[in-house]
Amino acid sequence: MKKSYMNYGITALLVVTVCVTVRNSDVIFDIIRRIVQAMMPLVTGCITAYVFNIIMNFYERHYFPESDNILIVKTRRPVCIILSFASAVVMIVIIVSIVYPELSRAFRIIYAEIPEIFTDLQRYAGKHIRKMPALQKFIGSLPDSVGAYDIVDSLVTLIGSAVSFVTDILIAVIFALYVLLCKERLLNNFRRLENALLGEQVRKYVNHVIRTADNIFRNYIVGQFTECIIIGMLCFIGMTLLHLPYALMSGTVVGVTALVPIVGAVAGMLISGFIIFTASPVEALVFVIFLLILQQLEDNVIYPAIVGTSTGLPAIWVLASVTVGGALFGITGMILGVPVTATLYRLGLELLGRYEKNIKDEV
Repeated sequence: MKKSYMNYGITALLVVTVCVTVRNSDVIFDIIRRIVQAMMPLVTGCITAYVFNIIMNFYERHYFPESDNILIVKTRRPVCIILSFASAVVMIVIIVSIVYPELSRAFRIIYAEIPEIFTDLQRYAGKHIRKMPALQKFIGSLPDSVGAYDIVDSLVTLIGSAVSFVTDILIAVIFALYVLLCKERLLNNFRRLENALLGEQVRKYVNHVIRTADNIFRNYIVGQFTECIIIGMLCFIGMTLLHLPYALMSGTVVGVTALVPIVGAVAGMLISGFIIFTASPVEALVFVIFLLILQQLEDNVIYPAIVGTSTGLPAIWVLASVTVGGALFGITGMILGVPVTATLYRLGLELLGRYEKNIKDEV
């Protein structure tokens, strides 16, 4: 009897909870959005720490690994963290120093052509606007000038967004540094929490899931960076042999944008093709054809050999994960969608294999 009362009570509580959630969905979703927004710098910090941990481990393996000197042992972690972040900064500076001058030069060329384009448009409009009364009415309805209040308000909003962005980045970097410095202690606390809350079987499966995800993510990140370097170098070499302009800049752009699967290749082609177009439309066409051929080589040879084997994800699932991840979380979702889907795919195949084995054993 007591059990039935308890079941009725739990059912009633669930019904009330669902009703309250539905009636106050806007408030609840707003609270969830605020919580997610507040947690984003910490999540970004964790992702940053995970990526830089790969670089840091590389330096730790080469920073006098066999030495027992107290000074070296105590300084190994801080020095390797500094080296990993310094490597990233140097890489960013090199990329910007290669891309920015050519990009600014291309925009200067376009800016020089704008007055002539506007003159032609004005001349065309002067001849034909009298034949379009609807267009005349629309132009007459436009405000003559933008108010000072609108300019100040937009400026304040822009400054506030910039300050918020910089603050979030600083918090993420500081949190990442803390995680890297104390990763052994954090892992030990996580294991203690596992032992306290989870049974042995559940704990083993949770650790298996974590190891599988870590293996896939680590191999994916290393493979993706390796693939970007290879495709960037091949682009530079091919453009040099074809005597196309902006070879170094285009190779850098194509290599960097290749970090984003599928979409990045198109973005790299558009950016580089646009800059080459300012120098020569014919050479821009040659570049597009060359890059399309290079992308076929990447999709069928380089990517499967370097990244595909590390994730074991079929091409159709790569496309699906990039599409869904991009729709939900933008560029971050496109980059992380592949390893997340690969992890779920591998775990799903393991569960399916166990289920089929159990069926055979029963038969």
